[in-house]
Amino acid sequence: MKVAETTWKFIVDQVQPEEAFAVGLTAYTRGNVEVAEKALRKAEMFSPPQVAPMASFILGLLLREQGDLAGAEGAFRRASQSNHPDAAPLAVRDLGLLLSKRGDNAGAEAAFQRALASNHPEAAPKAAVNLGLLLQEQGNLAGAEALFRRASASGHPDASPKAANNLGLLLRERNDDAGAEMAFRQASNSGHPVVAAKAANSLGRLLEKRDNYADARTAYRQAINSGDPEAAAYGARNLARLLKKQGDYASADAMLRRVMELGHPNVAPWAANDLGWLLREQGDLSAAETAYQRAIDSGNPEVVAKASLSVGWLRQERGDYEGAAAAYQHALDSGYSDAMAEASLYLGRLAQQRGANAEAEAAYRQAMDSGHPWIVPKAAAALGQLLYNRGDIAGAEAAYQQALDLGDPEFASTAAYNLGVLRQERGDYGGAEAAFRQAMALGQPNIEQEAARALSFLSHTRSNDGET
Repeated sequence: MKVAETTWKFIVDQVQPEEAFAVGLTAYTRGNVEVAEKALRKAEMFSPPQVAPMASFILGLLLREQGDLAGAEGAFRRASQSNHPDAAPLAVRDLGLLLSKRGDNAGAEAAFQRALASNHPEAAPKAAVNLGLLLQEQGNLAGAEALFRRASASGHPDASPKAANNLGLLLRERNDDAGAEMAFRQASNSGHPVVAAKAANSLGRLLEKRDNYADARTAYRQAINSGDPEAAAYGARNLARLLKKQGDYASADAMLRRVMELGHPNVAPWAANDLGWLLREQGDLSAAETAYQRAIDSGNPEVVAKASLSVGWLRQERGDYEGAAAAYQHALDSGYSDAMAEASLYLGRLAQQRGANAEAEAAYRQAMDSGHPWIVPKAAAALGQLLYNRGDIAGAEAAYQQALDLGDPEFASTAAYNLGVLRQERGDYGGAEAAFRQAMALGQPNIEQEAARALSFLSHTRSNDGET
């Protein structure tokens, strides 16, 4: 029954101290903040010691919800110092959350430890999860694991599933797949309204990695049917990937379109990008570009960048170089660093192809400046060839040397071979021999054969020139 505002105010003004907590708690649960705060403060001041600490705790919750963090901290501290069997452990755990949020990790850890030591059936398991996450962030993985295991074994309906899921994620990171599977299964079977579906997705990915496709499909379908919009979308995308892997392109297509229809902002753009790849592999390039364009239209920066690169490849394959350049430029303008590096490389190649060598050089150097681990060697090798073709031998040698030093097997071997050719042409036979031998040692079959032939020719040349 709804209580009139004037009635609330009369009640809180007239209520006896021993009844103030009950009034404050009722007002709090019904969302009447002003009355709740007034009644709870009255209960704090005048209620007996078995009641006042709980009033402080509830007041802390109320003030935190209203954004008064200083007031909430004070209320939690008062409750935590009371030795009340419920209010003290509950309040000190919430105090830990508040301190952690503002970056006071030492204070938060001390608060969580106090809650843990209380063995309170509500506060201790939750504090174990909170402290486990804090220790994990600090790199104390052994401590985090122990706390997650403690909380997961507690049977607490909220903390136990969360701890099991966190334990699974931690074990997966260190490649303990068997341990991670057990933890994810516990969390996914918990019935928790949020964690179970997330754990089902994680379990599915783990099982898929181990080629247990039947159980992976079951896990993904659990997530899809969970009623959690985000987990369902991720589950459907995961299932589509698995179906594609198994060659069921029609079902994968249908599943991706379902994700797109669900429209979850974190997943639908990726599903559109995935659909583009699927259609491209089947040769339906027009439909693929349409799917990529839908991904681009989502506005998700990473998806925009990746889909723009894909559109660029499609257009380049069909000879639309101007359209490809526009797509690559869109990826470059996305602000997503990995795609920017790749786009710079492709723009350089297109510019070089049409004879705009200065533009190509600038693009290659931009790609090299990105620091991207597999784009930089490609860009350095391409720049070396560009500079060599226009007669800048010193610049070409420096670029080839950079590609070689980066150690990418494919491009390092090509760069070593090109260095050998360059040095041989200028009469540096010793340097050429060293480069050819390095190209052979890098183990790329085609380059190894070319380098061996070049080395044989070099030996013949040096013999004819009277060198030994």
